[in-house]
Amino acid sequence: MEMNRKTIATGMQYMLAALAMTTIVACDEDETDPVYEIDFSPVTISVEPVDESGNNLMKQMKDWKITAEWRGVVFEKDSLEFGQEPTTRFYMPHFRGIYTNRDSTQIYFGELFGNKVYKDEQILLNWGNGDCDTIVFSHELKKKGKWEYDAIEEITLNGVTQEDFSMKIVKKL
Repeated sequence: MEMNRKTIATGMQYMLAALAMTTIVACDEDETDPVYEIDFSPVTISVEPVDESGNNLMKQMKDWKITAEWRGVVFEKDSLEFGQEPTTRFYMPHFRGIYTNRDSTQIYFGELFGNKVYKDEQILLNWGNGDCDTIVFSHELKKKGKWEYDAIEEITLNGVTQEDFSMKIVKKL
């Protein structure tokens, strides 16, 4: 089958037109960037129990059965295992319920996904001696620029607004 020059030229014109259209569509500046390219810090709440003089009480509370209730589920202190770190360049939050840090000076609740919205979430912190405290928190990200977000966060401890998600709480032994 013999092709003439006119047929080849017409075919080449169609191919060039298709290539030009692809280039125009691929370079659209109004296209938004996908959110998954941004790594958000996880949400963690930390509580340091202190006496009236400001001395840390965690060592004295070491054997207490401290629990946290969130969304109808009760978590015992240090009962969820950390698990293996996933192979990814992004940091993936590891929800561990309520847990202590290495030097056992604070207890933590989390880690929760930093890119999720939490609105008026309530945590009932039971110290294991009949004493309970209520933490209510909200967390949301607001887009500020192309790659910038502001974290809008609120937290209260027993109805009193706290400065941030890391707080001290006065306890009596």
